[in-house]
Amino acid sequence: MSTPNARRSLKLGHKLGLAFGGTLALIALIVVVGGLSIAQMRTLQDEGAQRALDAQLSERVKLSLSRGYGVIADAVINRNLEESRRDWSDVTRQLRDELAELDQRVDTAEERASLATARAAAEDFIRTYEGEMLPILAGGSGVPPEIRQVDDKLDGHLARAIAPLDTIITSLNQESVATDKKFDENGQQTQVVNWVLSLLALVGVVA
Repeated sequence: MSTPNARRSLKLGHKLGLAFGGTLALIALIVVVGGLSIAQMRTLQDEGAQRALDAQLSERVKLSLSRGYGVIADAVINRNLEESRRDWSDVTRQLRDELAELDQRVDTAEERASLATARAAAEDFIRTYEGEMLPILAGGSGVPPEIRQVDDKLDGHLARAIAPLDTIITSLNQESVATDKKFDENGQQTQVVNWVLSLLALVGVVA
């Protein structure tokens, strides 16, 4: 038959065991919550960084379009058509590669529609130079009225390509900012949860 002291010892041991087990459970929960939060924050950080890189790619597309216009201006001024054709080939290849890469990056309906407009205008830009401007340049020196007319068309195609690219850049930058905000909010929420769980664990130890 157990004595009162023995029963008290058993009750105390049981109480300590429960407190210790509860504390361990809270510590395990802190570790799990922290691990999940870190994984989510890493994902958000990667998404934000990728959006920023995608915006930079869009800027490179605009730069390639400007380089293409520079090749055209050089061809009109210097009439070194063989060199201009080589430069034009390099620029248009890079431009199409960048547009194809950007097609894999955009992810909203607005961005895809803007990119489709930009690609169509870029192809019009390329076709107009190759099909209308080059034959005039190959026909002789000087600046006949036809060149100015074709140049106006090229300006229009260039503007129609750049405007939607600016729309894409704005959208991507907004996505990057929104992701950064989520990252900050997630970090603050995790900090609060860890404080609460740590306080509960401390209370469990003291109790």
